[in-house]
Amino acid sequence: MTIDYRDSNIMYFVGNGNPPENTSVRQTFGHIAIGLVIDIKTSKILDANITLVSPLSMNFIKAQLIGHNLSTDLEKIIKNVERYQGPALKSILVALRAVHNRYSNYFENEKFSK
Repeated sequence: MTIDYRDSNIMYFVGNGNPPENTSVRQTFGHIAIGLVIDIKTSKILDANITLVSPLSMNFIKAQLIGHNLSTDLEKIIKNVERYQGPALKSILVALRAVHNRYSNYFENEKFSK
């Protein structure tokens, strides 16, 4: 599927988490960031990125995110992400909840600005 990033209904939201000191992601990036490309009309996650060192880890997490509805599927997404059993799991979940909060806050602010 091709994403038209110029479409005004396509937005990018980011959340961050702090991984444990002894992890390669902490030594490489300093933090974990999850970025989600979302169709705001449907809340569907179209693409995802996460700052992890291993391509296999990144692909695993992305597969748990893409295609889900961020508004209605958060608990299902979290349960799927918890299948990742690396030392940065808690930080990944913090980043995921942060991106969900940012997404929710965007809609709250939009509602009140109209």
